[in-house]
Amino acid sequence: MKVTDREYALELDRNDPLAHFKSQFVIGDPDMCYLDGNSLGRLPKATITAINDFMTKEWGPEVVTGWSHWVDEAQPTGDLLGEAALGAAAGQVLVCDTTSVNFYQLCLAAIHARPGRKTIITDAANFPTDRYILDGIAKQFGLNLSLSRMKIQLLQPMNGSQQMFLPHT
Repeated sequence: MKVTDREYALELDRNDPLAHFKSQFVIGDPDMCYLDGNSLGRLPKATITAINDFMTKEWGPEVVTGWSHWVDEAQPTGDLLGEAALGAAAGQVLVCDTTSVNFYQLCLAAIHARPGRKTIITDAANFPTDRYILDGIAKQFGLNLSLSRMKIQLLQPMNGSQQMFLPHT
């Protein structure tokens, strides 16, 4: 039997030690071979229960007072995920906002830390969403946004000026 034979594939399926996990997912079309690598993947049935429990047992009855038991979850959740998925030690991984949200918050903190500056300088080659974020911040605070291809060394003479450089990769 060759690896390209259907019977070979069916035999692998029959002997698959992970096959029992398939029943733990919502499968709308059992004939679909779902191989989309940039997707959330198939919905785990346990997620339905977990989300419903959260909504009906926490968010619903607790409303705003519920924050006290989840506000600091970034570190313990990061510790669990970091150890299981990355082999990282405690304190090395946080589970938090998206990169874009964190970038936005970091940029605002940098701008507020040095009031009086009038121009944000960033590399024109930065990721488009990062440039859009900086453009929005510049408009919100009445600042100038300068997109350039200059190297960091070229900014040295500008120290002390009313400009700030927000690099991001």
